[in-house]
Amino acid sequence: MTLLVVRNVLGALPWLKPVTGEMNSVRFIIVLFGIFGWMGVARIVRGQVLSLKEREFIEAARQSAHREDT
Repeated sequence: MTLLVVRNVLGALPWLKPVTGEMNSVRFIIVLFGIFGWMGVARIVRGQVLSLKEREFIEAARQSAHREDT
């Protein structure tokens, strides 16, 4: 719903027409997700990496790798 409102607002501004071009709704929504949608996914992935980093099997792998080096 929010993306459609943004598209309608941008379509209503005639001076912005060269920037948005003649995009149909689907293409415009894909472009908006490409620009703004990755931030939420990046935050989720970062949280998962940070939580996995502290798990016991990661610590065990670090300890076993450390013993092999010495």
